[in-house]
Amino acid sequence: MADALTVAKPGKLTFQLIQATVEGVLLVSEASIGGAVKHLWETEKLVGEPGGSVGVAACLDGQVGGDGALVLILSGGNLSAKAFGELVLAD
Repeated sequence: MADALTVAKPGKLTFQLIQATVEGVLLVSEASIGGAVKHLWETEKLVGEPGGSVGVAACLDGQVGGDGALVLILSGGNLSAKAFGELVLAD
């Protein structure tokens, strides 16, 4: 579903940046990703592609917490109208 996040192998520079800056990785299910896309549309009136909505999915799943500020990057360009309709109309 989140095909925008699929990569066989990160580039050398990308991998070095990840090693130096990333503290952890969260996993979300495809159902959670679809739920995040639907939530963004129904609640926030935003269109987010599945790959760009994984941060929202992690938040909605309760995986992200804390007292400080939180910034999520949301993108929506890699989603067809048909796929978007299927996601937001899903039960």
